[in-house]
Amino acid sequence: MLFVLVFIISMNIAAEATTEIVLAEGVKVEVKEFLPSRLTPTIYQKQAMESIPVMYPDSVIITNTGFGNLDSNNNVSYSLVSYIETPKSLMVVSGGEVLVGGRAWRFHAIIPEELYEKLQHTLIKKVANLAF
Repeated sequence: MLFVLVFIISMNIAAEATTEIVLAEGVKVEVKEFLPSRLTPTIYQKQAMESIPVMYPDSVIITNTGFGNLDSNNNVSYSLVSYIETPKSLMVVSGGEVLVGGRAWRFHAIIPEELYEKLQHTLIKKVANLAF
């Protein structure tokens, strides 16, 4: 039993490869591939919605998608949670998971508020393109 647990943990660690994607306007996104579970991508959204208000009591959630579909042809599903840490902040913190077939990525970006609307869908598409 212990061998199986160690094997699963080591497989999960081995699957994580960090990549950086640059969006328009030089916004950088940190992306990490991981082994998906049957709860990917919805568990990310649930955990984020429970922890963000505790960590940042003055935060404002601006996007909360638990299970979105980007493209039905390529079977791309995602979660996206974006928030502003304080009402006076000019940056939007975005994070989530993208699932394409049997592959999954977790991403994190800090986007200037004035660019967020323009870049939020580009963010998901660029992460999903890692599968192709």
